[in-house]
Amino acid sequence: MKRHGICWKTVIRICAVLARFDEVREAVLFGSRAKGNYKKGSDIDIAVKGPVEKDALAQLMMAFDESLLPYLVDVVVYANLENEALREHIDRVGVRIYVKSGEPSKKAPRRH
Repeated sequence: MKRHGICWKTVIRICAVLARFDEVREAVLFGSRAKGNYKKGSDIDIAVKGPVEKDALAQLMMAFDESLLPYLVDVVVYANLENEALREHIDRVGVRIYVKSGEPSKKAPRRH
């Protein structure tokens, strides 16, 4: 995931947090990290798919805050997005990093 400025170890840690939430079926990296134009210290934007309600989203965000990841992680629920341009951005440039099995997606870039 070097193109995205996130080491594989960090992706594994992100997936471990996501796996703790039954509601999360899939997670997609988007924003500057997905586009490859991130800067040092850029946050990690993740859209989650699945029946994620407000309480679960709050717990998920707290879990990321407590995870000691070296980045701020911003999470949105894809189904709740009203901004069509943001949805299209996620569909166009998003990188699937997690599927419910708890493993990084087969579509995720391979380690180099």
